[in-house]
Amino acid sequence: MEALGGTAEAGKGIVVGDIDTGIWPENPSFDAPALTSHKPGKRDPHRPYRSGATTLMHKADGGIFKGTCQTGDSFTAACNEKVISARYFGEGWLDAVPESNRAGYISPRDSQGHGTHTASTAAGNANVRATAGGEDLGTVSGVAPAATIAVYKALWQSKDGQADGGLTSDLVAAIDQAVADGVDVINYSLGATFESAYNDPAQVALRNAAAAGVFVATAAGNSGPGASSLSNTAPWTTTVAAGTIKSHTGTVTLGNGAHYTGISTTVHRQVGPAPLVLGSAVRVSDTVDIYADYCMPDSLDPARTAGKIVVCERGVNGRADKSVEVERAGGIGLVLVNSGDESTDGDLHSVPAVHLDKAEAAPVRTYAATSAATATLTEGGASGVYPQVAGFSSRGPSLVGNGDLLKPDITAPGATILAAVSPDGNHGRDFDYYSGTSMATPHIAGLAALYLTEHPTWSPMIIKSAMMTTATPTKTADGKNSDDAFAQGSGEVDARAMLRPGLVYDSGERDWLAYLEGSGVDTGTGVKAIDPSDLNYPSIAIGDLFGKQTITRTVTATAAGTYRARASVPGVKATVSPSVLHFSHPGQKRTFTVTLDVTTAPVGRAATGSLTWTSGRTTVRSPIVVTPQIVRAPSEIRAPAPAARPDSRSPRPPAP
Repeated sequence: MEALGGTAEAGKGIVVGDIDTGIWPENPSFDAPALTSHKPGKRDPHRPYRSGATTLMHKADGGIFKGTCQTGDSFTAACNEKVISARYFGEGWLDAVPESNRAGYISPRDSQGHGTHTASTAAGNANVRATAGGEDLGTVSGVAPAATIAVYKALWQSKDGQADGGLTSDLVAAIDQAVADGVDVINYSLGATFESAYNDPAQVALRNAAAAGVFVATAAGNSGPGASSLSNTAPWTTTVAAGTIKSHTGTVTLGNGAHYTGISTTVHRQVGPAPLVLGSAVRVSDTVDIYADYCMPDSLDPARTAGKIVVCERGVNGRADKSVEVERAGGIGLVLVNSGDESTDGDLHSVPAVHLDKAEAAPVRTYAATSAATATLTEGGASGVYPQVAGFSSRGPSLVGNGDLLKPDITAPGATILAAVSPDGNHGRDFDYYSGTSMATPHIAGLAALYLTEHPTWSPMIIKSAMMTTATPTKTADGKNSDDAFAQGSGEVDARAMLRPGLVYDSGERDWLAYLEGSGVDTGTGVKAIDPSDLNYPSIAIGDLFGKQTITRTVTATAAGTYRARASVPGVKATVSPSVLHFSHPGQKRTFTVTLDVTTAPVGRAATGSLTWTSGRTTVRSPIVVTPQIVRAPSEIRAPAPAARPDSRSPRPPAP
């Protein structure tokens, strides 16, 4: 960050628009001088100011941001020189959800915490002391601490939890307003439970935003590790997977001498040795075993739980809610255990807690079921391999893209992330640890803001390309470099290397329309279709490779140099032409082709490799993912059977 002028300048002149659950503006991560009507001078040209009800800021790209601080429930005069605008969009949601089922504030104020967390991660103040329950958690900083924040609340909470989220109409209104106001970056830490079509109204609105020059970071989703579980896979956004970080650890030492290390943010002193029990062993008499094993509310008997460390299964109720129940029943510690390939998370629990993964959970669960079992909880222990793609992070291939566009694009930290939250939804805490691709996305949004500080007129796709082609592979559990492009995309973002990309792949709205036409979407624009694999993208993907295919790319130099290509895909012959590109000055463009010819790669299984351009110490790496298919001779191809016609006696399906 020193290369960008230090924390006081990192993100200066850039506005990050956060479309989320709102903001808790009183958090110290957003502390800043009040807005005044005094126009900025030459010494501080990007200082925001007020003109009547409008907030103005002269941006790094020469444009002017124009926003407003919309008042509402518990939200009056809440903006300042950090949070320079705040609006809410709920017309559709408020019409659909009766007042009796609404929770939170009808204003930009955040009652849940998600929006406050994402906004502060992207652009919160630097070196803020984070505390929770009197515990000093250290300091936190936003990725682009000198950037300003514009809030667009479009996600809402209901009392029964069934109507939580946002309606498409409200999301589109928020996106359009953010673009009209003049934001430089949009953080979109949300998605559907299924992959959105390219012509979904929200995705079209995000395309319009990118076409207007706004960098859009979107969450890949939290439905991993299953294949094709992604959200937000359009080419005009940067789709972000969640990676693990070197995190706080805690160790569970069993009475038999075995010890297991997991994630913990709440074990600061030794707990035990003390009796170790399953939740079902200390349940109240009228509760079934499984209910108590999940440590559900009022499931544990205080007379049987007091003084014990309780093993609680992950799932059904909230992770932190389990420790609330253990504390209520007099338990002194918690071992949270996974039963599937899920993440381990550093939640702020009500009692000292260690969260173990599936492999380490099994022997602890078995031992706890024996008589006279004991355990001791201690701080620390060997940290796991990182960064890995978190188990919850959604994977490709993209079904909407038919495998011809690699998604996700990139990985960023998204597990056990400490940031500001709303005390309303977080047991009165101002800071908390959250995990999700929602937490990874603002890291990329913040990095885009940093990039725009240096290159305010660069396109969103150039910045995406710079991040992707300089990323480094994530790790597998055994410490090796991962080649799972459907999980990590190009790999973990490298905040230093991204500023020196060497070559970039750019594209604009016309290119995206041609891609859509080639993908079977009628754009009504008359733009000629291209093969989707030929979109000028920083990665290469072919969903069905029948024998041989040639794809085309164009790169733009950010520095002069001579670049030499190396392409490798196991079982596929990869030929680059020309294999040497010379650039005499920045801005020069060169076009090349990559021919991929299947040799020994197995049919129906994705083959993963890479294309790397090298000039001195500069490397420009693009992942390649192709899935070979059988090429049949014409004589082997049978005519399709006649389509079945509906039987008039068959019942009609119910109306949607």
